[in-house]
Amino acid sequence: MKSISDFFEEFLKDEVNLNPTRLKVAKKGINTMKKFLKKSDIFKGHILQFSPQGSYRQGTIIKPLNGKDFDVDLLVILKEFEGWKAKDYLNNLHQVFKDSDKYQDIVDRRGKSRCVTIDYASDFHIDIIPAIEIDGRFKIMNKNSNTFEDTDGDGYAEWFEKKNSITSSKFLTKTVRLFKYLRDIKLTFSIKSILLTTLLGEQVYDYEDNTYYQETYYKDLHTTLKTLFNRLDSYLQARPYLNDDITNNPVLSSEKFNRHWDQDKYSNFREKVNDYNQWVNDAYEEQDVNEAVKKWRKIFGDDFGEIQEKAVSTSASAKFSVIDSVDYEEFIEHKYPDDLDNDWRLALSVNPKSRSGFRDFHYPKDVWLRFYVDKNKSFLPNNTVIKWKVKNSGQEARNKHQLRGRIEEDDSENWTKTEHTKYKGRHYVECYALRNGFVIATDIIYVTVV
Repeated sequence: MKSISDFFEEFLKDEVNLNPTRLKVAKKGINTMKKFLKKSDIFKGHILQFSPQGSYRQGTIIKPLNGKDFDVDLLVILKEFEGWKAKDYLNNLHQVFKDSDKYQDIVDRRGKSRCVTIDYASDFHIDIIPAIEIDGRFKIMNKNSNTFEDTDGDGYAEWFEKKNSITSSKFLTKTVRLFKYLRDIKLTFSIKSILLTTLLGEQVYDYEDNTYYQETYYKDLHTTLKTLFNRLDSYLQARPYLNDDITNNPVLSSEKFNRHWDQDKYSNFREKVNDYNQWVNDAYEEQDVNEAVKKWRKIFGDDFGEIQEKAVSTSASAKFSVIDSVDYEEFIEHKYPDDLDNDWRLALSVNPKSRSGFRDFHYPKDVWLRFYVDKNKSFLPNNTVIKWKVKNSGQEARNKHQLRGRIEEDDSENWTKTEHTKYKGRHYVECYALRNGFVIATDIIYVTVV
């Protein structure tokens, strides 16, 4: 029988983690931004350094849920422009993209006071944050107040990496992902990812950097989850009122992570962590694997784990079914090299359109969907070869051994793929464009069957 540790690793891989291809697309986006800005009339010669920040750098990005996309933060460290005020950096950065045929329709700064956003049509966006160094300290700009604000993204990244290294197999990173998934799937509390990451990181103590603590409190993922949940609950219960100590950047006390957070939201978060902490303890202490799965599902939903028969069939056909349909997933990066640093573009669409208003399309069961490469929005060479991947998730698909995940040839004449919504869960269809054996562009559509 599979263990709870097995189920946690499978749950991360199938339900929580962003798939590797999307991370490569994000990396391509970063490289494209670097090249574009280095060539821009205004900023060329003024760029000192690019520094990825946030969840992308910490490795805590999760698969988008509930119509959200994932974001990549890119800090652009500049030489100071003589005579520029804080807002001038953001206004000029925005204008550079507005003047570009390629980016004028996808650059956005509405509601953004410290960055300019490139909003890609698929499932992610890049927040570009300009910064300069003044008197030995890095400053970002607040357009609304026209002021400079302290920042130390590299210092924070080093702090988190130190905490992460204390936990065995970097379980802190995985615990942050699980907590973010819990936040997004339950929708019972709200907290910014940077503050959540900080609060969890602070529950890992520097003196624990030895074998005893690692084998006691961080021996596997669900033990680490329990350890950090217990400590976070104790920390919050001892602090009924929101204060600066809770929201401070641990490496820069002048920077607060309480944007859009107030006492009411904090009190609700504190209450929910207390509730979920009791559930975590109950699930962790359960010795029967099937009963433990049921208790973990109370926390993470029905897509966690599986109820196993006590007598497991060992027939050849049963073994083949499980290996062939469940355990074997293909990844495009294992089959083909990529050349994503180019201007080729693949835009995937689906009919019928979902009425949810989200990028994450929602459909009932028993609907036929037609996925297709939108040639009006794509820019691909004549000798392009298209391949597909369909990845199901959820208990229904798992029970039927239909998680899928193979790389499939395009057997249509016009780059289309038809699928049937059979299983409840959150699935995705990913499309790859290849030229001369290299992956040159990808796109993805998430589909939730309710």
